[in-house]
Amino acid sequence: MRRQLALARPTTASHASGHTTHLVLALMAGIAIGGRTSVSGSALPDAVLSAGFGGTLIWLAMHDAVTRLIPNRVVYPAAVLALALAWAWDTRGPVEVITGGTLAFGGIAALGWLARGGLGGGDLKMGMLVGLVVGYSNLPLAAAVTVLSGGVAAIALLAAGRVARSGSIAYAPFIALGGVVALLS
Repeated sequence: MRRQLALARPTTASHASGHTTHLVLALMAGIAIGGRTSVSGSALPDAVLSAGFGGTLIWLAMHDAVTRLIPNRVVYPAAVLALALAWAWDTRGPVEVITGGTLAFGGIAALGWLARGGLGGGDLKMGMLVGLVVGYSNLPLAAAVTVLSGGVAAIALLAAGRVARSGSIAYAPFIALGGVVALLS
């Protein structure tokens, strides 16, 4: 099994090309998220923040789907930026952001414990980032979308025989989906 996975890894040239494609797609998605947020009547700072953080979440999701890794070099600076810019949101402040990040981290840790290690440290950090970005008041929506979409995908993959019962799937795409849906609400 390891041997097959090693052979399936992309070459350096295709790997670099994939990163560029992911970055372009994430930027386009971020712009769309910011535009949608702006059209829905949010203040300009909220639209700009939604665009930046939405694009970051989407990039992290694509990266995890391909590599099964959520890079610290992206998550940690984004989390620090989310904390530093907590005052800039029109709809939430520092207490809302810190509470959201803390509860998201705790919720994913509990879910990982219930799943007996089914979630990794990257999922914890990504969940915390989503909590910091969407805040406490939007966290229930983000969590519901994350759990439901991840559960439906896992059941579908099991039913199709694409993953074994003891296997795992990349969970960051579902965490990102929950975050983006909450940003758009």
